[in-house]
Amino acid sequence: MLSPGIERFGHFEQLAAISGGQGEFASLLPEQRRCDVHFEGLPH
Repeated sequence: MLSPGIERFGHFEQLAAISGGQGEFASLLPEQRRCDVHFEGLPH
């Protein structure tokens, strides 16, 4: 069985790494469209 969250699992792993100081926020930017997550107020 598949659920909608399966495709986003890597995204949530990245969030955990970033919050733990083991990843860079910029690593999320390429995933915005694929995960339908859009960050507002980012410097261009």
